[in-house]
Amino acid sequence: MVRFYSASDITGQPAFSRRDLIVVVVLLLAGGALGLPALQRMSREARRTECLENLRTIGAAMSAYVEQNGRRWPHMAKLPSMEDHQPPWPGMAAVLKPFMGGQEGRLRCPSDVRVLGAESPLRKRFPEKTTYFETEGTSYEWVLQLLYAGQPVGRDPLARAEGLGMGPADQPIVWDFEPFHRHGSEPGSFNILYADFVARPERGQLAVPAGRGN
Repeated sequence: MVRFYSASDITGQPAFSRRDLIVVVVLLLAGGALGLPALQRMSREARRTECLENLRTIGAAMSAYVEQNGRRWPHMAKLPSMEDHQPPWPGMAAVLKPFMGGQEGRLRCPSDVRVLGAESPLRKRFPEKTTYFETEGTSYEWVLQLLYAGQPVGRDPLARAEGLGMGPADQPIVWDFEPFHRHGSEPGSFNILYADFVARPERGQLAVPAGRGN
């Protein structure tokens, strides 16, 4: 006759009880809950770091564009779906694609989330919750395009006014369409590409233009 041995037969210790199993599961769940905020923080930081890398790639593409176009800023739409220039200006994706070396995916911020207003004409083609990348071809906004469009780099109105007080290193040219980099209920923050083609996290509070749900 074959005899089957239990853990207590082999070790001389009582077998692992159901209560022991429950305790282990509870401890594992508690440990996971305690570690969750740290994991979420790491995930947020990773997404923001990836976004900065995206802006560095966009900066390199923008630099290449101005070098090949007489050192002038492009005529480029801020929001292609709401472009009202005649003829319409192309969006960032169309303007920079030839200079991105096949890295057009860098135009998408990993934290990009967009909610379309009920009156938005885009609701005919996209769900209420979508992304700027899907609707506009990019997660990033060409800032103050009317001041930059077609102007010589370094001699545009903001440059002549010494930007925001620090020259090209403080002149924003591209940033996230919205302050995507949020922490819970706290206000979100931007990553910014400046006129020196260097991307940095924002260094202070920025006013967020209204009407971004369109």
